[in-house]
Amino acid sequence: MTIGSGVTVQGSGALGNNYGNGGWVNNGTILNNTAGTLTINPTNFTNNGAMSVTAGIINASGTNFVQSGSIEVAAGTTFTRTTGFTNNGTLSARVRSIWARPR
Repeated sequence: MTIGSGVTVQGSGALGNNYGNGGWVNNGTILNNTAGTLTINPTNFTNNGAMSVTAGIINASGTNFVQSGSIEVAAGTTFTRTTGFTNNGTLSARVRSIWARPR
């Protein structure tokens, strides 16, 4: 599944493996602007666009995460990543904590 350039997906909920073992490619914007959690957990996830958490939590918990775009984490919010994180892009934060475990 591909989120196209110029498309914004916003709010809390989940982006998962609803289409088998494929994955998601973000070429647009993923924004959690709610107090809830946005869980991103497909087997493969590639961010070529922008991800931003301005409220609540983004929990990127899928197996493989390739980050070539940008991730911005606002003050008082959380971005978590636990496995398979490759960062070739920009990760910026104005927060108390970012938790990412390297491979």
